[in-house]
Amino acid sequence: MVIAAPGCKLLTADFSNIELRILADLSGDRGMLDAFERGLDLHSYTARMMFGLSESVDVKHEKAPGTPATYRQVAKAINFGLVYGMSPYTLGQMLRIPKEKASELMNTYFRMYPGVTSWLRKARQQGVNSRYSVTVAGRKRYYSLPAVDSPDYRRVRSTVERKAANSPIQGSSADITKLALALLWEEFSHEEDWFGQVRLVAVVHDEIVIECPDILVHDVAPAMARIMRDACVRYLKKVKVPEPDVVISDCWEKE
Repeated sequence: MVIAAPGCKLLTADFSNIELRILADLSGDRGMLDAFERGLDLHSYTARMMFGLSESVDVKHEKAPGTPATYRQVAKAINFGLVYGMSPYTLGQMLRIPKEKASELMNTYFRMYPGVTSWLRKARQQGVNSRYSVTVAGRKRYYSLPAVDSPDYRRVRSTVERKAANSPIQGSSADITKLALALLWEEFSHEEDWFGQVRLVAVVHDEIVIECPDILVHDVAPAMARIMRDACVRYLKKVKVPEPDVVISDCWEKE
């Protein structure tokens, strides 16, 4: 837990759905880009499209057929699972459904987002062929593969394919966060009234926590939101990126 110093507040913000926005931007999938453009909750939108549901269906509470999960939970598991290279077996375990049912759900998802499907396939293939993957900032992650006739080849290739699809997304998220930190520091350093008073106190994944005097809160909070969005749009050119909400509090801890 982080507790603000006397006379200060903590400002906390994270990048909204950053990994899925990166996936939408890299893949150029029109459906996913459109959902973000319209400001929709991507998980609920995905659930409605996957299951052909009307707006009258409460996707957050009604259970998907053949699963103990809600429609939205199913869509969310697949949306985020793709970022981590999830297999039908893993999805089945997560949702407590047979692997065959999980595979069916994933196939429905891929038909819905063909751009994502195509990008994932190309990313995996590039990892194997080029032996590296690239983030939006141009950082490369290198891979090695044994000889094709090696008994370990198929296992290692599967691991490389998973990492090659995951690393451009996770690595790009890190690129954006690091750029945001640099831009925030630049802002704090150049504002004479802020220098030495506004300071970074925590960074966890894509969440940034800043401490500043009470008197500066309403100047620093909008600057923080603007700068974090600027870091995103420096790299993400297709997907809509809103300014993050900045939470003002006396203490912070990672949930």
